[in-house]
Amino acid sequence: MTGPLSPDLQPLIVCTGVTRRYLDGETEVSAVDDFSATFHRGQFSAITGPSGSGKTTLLNLISAVDYSDDGSVVIGERDLGSLGSAEQAEARATTVSVVFSEHNLLPMMSLYENLSLSLSLLRLPEAETDRRIKAALDAVGIVDLIHRAPGRISSGQRARASLARAIAMNTPALVADEPTAHLDQDTAAEVGALLRDLAETRGVCVVIATHDRTVASLAHQIIRLKDGRQDP
Repeated sequence: MTGPLSPDLQPLIVCTGVTRRYLDGETEVSAVDDFSATFHRGQFSAITGPSGSGKTTLLNLISAVDYSDDGSVVIGERDLGSLGSAEQAEARATTVSVVFSEHNLLPMMSLYENLSLSLSLLRLPEAETDRRIKAALDAVGIVDLIHRAPGRISSGQRARASLARAIAMNTPALVADEPTAHLDQDTAAEVGALLRDLAETRGVCVVIATHDRTVASLAHQIIRLKDGRQDP
């Protein structure tokens, strides 16, 4: 289902010659090596490749969790490498929401309380927090479970709740690391369709890492990594 983008879509994240190196014992290893790509608003991008190919490292660079040794990552008009620590934290909070494969929902809290905790970082008025939570849960089809604890819903519903939490943050970009890793094939396809819809209807720049070919096939852009480099 991949296809060309509308020429009206605007670039949001631009990676140019990005390299991230680590030491493995005494050997220097490039987890990401000379990576260049552009991710647009309204675009759903899937990063694929075998385990250890650099997918998670690349997502960390895109979401300002980690920083490159060479090259640049520009989000909007801000080069992450040129920002101070406070500015980097602000860019992380206001530009990119992250969805993890483990969902990271607190088991003792309801879905409402989990989303409210994340939104507390934004210091929104109570009415706006309430509106965002209900709208986000409605967008992923589980607003009727708003007062349930994560342990009282299915794994697919937990995946939707984690996605709703990111939607509620209302950032221009959403990054997800293996968001369908623990789901059955049908539920994974449903979550993949939600991610594509989020890009197309809300103009969000959605970037995921995935091993799931069905989910990847829903993306507008597929980028394959092998040993940290783009694999044509």
